[in-house]
Amino acid sequence: MEIRLDQKRALVTGGNSGIGAAIVLGRADAGAKVAINYVSHPETAESLAQGIKDRHGEALALPADVSDPQAVAQMFARIDEAGGGNDIVINNAGVDGAHEEVLDVLTYLQQTEQSDGHWSQNMWLDGRPYWDGAQMDETALPIL
Repeated sequence: MEIRLDQKRALVTGGNSGIGAAIVLGRADAGAKVAINYVSHPETAESLAQGIKDRHGEALALPADVSDPQAVAQMFARIDEAGGGNDIVINNAGVDGAHEEVLDVLTYLQQTEQSDGHWSQNMWLDGRPYWDGAQMDETALPIL
């Protein structure tokens, strides 16, 4: 089954490498206009965007740390300016190289797992979302 995304606008966080880059290419191949979010390696994001443009697609590389609410708001403002909003958000950004932080998150998740194997939908620690990527979702929701 082929799903077409013609004229849809998709944002992929952490979209400049690995699984994120594959998601970006898949959305572009399906006809979506893609915004490629990255926090490091701008040359990789720009190269990916240029490759999509070379195939007659539309792509925009956007730097933003998705754990920073102001950076996320600015990223969505740039998306809006470039193409009139956003239809799809794929929140793929992850922690790259901060192994200690990843272990902290995994330990926390193990400790807060509920008896049915799930976790609370909103996990908070010290008055803020434990996983800062939640800032992305909180900022995106009102404009989707």
